[in-house]
Amino acid sequence: MSGEDSATSEQRWGTRAEYTTQLPRCLCFGERPSARQARTAAQPRPPITADDATHVVWVAFLLYDNDEYEGERSMRDYLFLPMNRLTVMLTGEDFIHCQMVFWDARQRRYYTYSVDAQRPVHVWDRKGFRAGWKFVRLRVTERQEVLMQNFLARQLGKPINRSGQLTVLFWPTSGRGESWFCSELVTAALDEAGLVDYEAWHDVTKPADAAPHHIFHYLTEQCTRCVVELMAGNPVQITSVHERAASRGSIAIRRGQLPQAVADFAERGAVANFIAALPVSTAAPAPQAARRTSPPLYYQQSRGQAQQSVAPPAASSSAARLGSLIVKKPKR
Repeated sequence: MSGEDSATSEQRWGTRAEYTTQLPRCLCFGERPSARQARTAAQPRPPITADDATHVVWVAFLLYDNDEYEGERSMRDYLFLPMNRLTVMLTGEDFIHCQMVFWDARQRRYYTYSVDAQRPVHVWDRKGFRAGWKFVRLRVTERQEVLMQNFLARQLGKPINRSGQLTVLFWPTSGRGESWFCSELVTAALDEAGLVDYEAWHDVTKPADAAPHHIFHYLTEQCTRCVVELMAGNPVQITSVHERAASRGSIAIRRGQLPQAVADFAERGAVANFIAALPVSTAAPAPQAARRTSPPLYYQQSRGQAQQSVAPPAASSSAARLGSLIVKKPKR
């Protein structure tokens, strides 16, 4: 892309030109956001292979109870109807929106593709993702990532599929590639990369059939075409908070440390290790299971006199230490 075309693209979409055009290679370089230094275009890259599933993309799901849209919580939706509340009531699920998230290792920022009632298909690189989001991380190959990114770039500017959005739970209506609603767009992008198996996906045979909760359950329960992880935290907030603190000198960055490792911390069960490292409180009562395994000897008869004896302490465990942190309400 020429400098003039790049400037025109950035002015039109309000973001970098790389996010709006067809790319031969991905922008994440196969690196986690926890990498210390930003990559440069001059750095050598290995060739694209079909089995190098070290690349990461995310699908972000917005819940009804969120800090993003005040109008949603006050029931002032774009059709003067509480559409999102009706969706939650009909589906029994809290999901009302979804979008794709990618990582740019050179600029060290996330960029997202989405469509909603206020804007056609668009890309944005300053999305903050406040409270009320769930993230599903997909480990894919570079080819799959590029296919998704290029597909979404080709859809920029296309309008929302309003009829499909309104009837997705009853009579799904496809935008036929000329218009999209949020989950239809995300499903089509996943399908472009070969990550959708409609035979295993119950009740969904095409992108227009999928509502946000359908995608969430397919990815976390049925998808077998890539490694899928439900994240414990918000990767965008973790990265931004960490880098702001690092820029102020509040924390030191070591290679491969944070920010993404913070989310991985909870996912790998490191919380249990943290609890196991807590000091043992001698005043805390032992759990019932531990009491049953210890000798039930509290008083001994010696020379006809009752003497109180102290039973040996039970072996400490992470569960026991966790129990010492819980304040139980006494029974009346």
